[in-house]
Amino acid sequence: MIGERIEQIIKVLFHGNVRQFSLKIGVPSGQIANYIRGRSSIPRADVIEKIVLSIDDINVDWLITGRGNMLKSEQKKEQAQSQVECYLEKKLNEKEKRIEELLIELGKQMYENKMLLERSVK
Repeated sequence: MIGERIEQIIKVLFHGNVRQFSLKIGVPSGQIANYIRGRSSIPRADVIEKIVLSIDDINVDWLITGRGNMLKSEQKKEQAQSQVECYLEKKLNEKEKRIEELLIELGKQMYENKMLLERSVK
């Protein structure tokens, strides 16, 4: 429920202080408490708008639907981390392929050296 997500915003960004949150967004603390306790159903669009406009880092999709991360910065961080992981995996695969190629080449060189050594012993 959206009330639970509002409560999470208050806990994380306002250290549990409902009054500080209500002052920040310009909505009475009693109204906020009602959303959290489930006494009021879904907040009106103007309340959601006030939350989003007052707290820049709030992910609107998360606030409304619960999908994604609470903070936009967390989402960007996850996306960047995913890109880095993909890049590193690609590089690792390239290195593993190169090691394989070098091992094959080493095997050929060892075989050629063995053949030369056998010829020189005869």
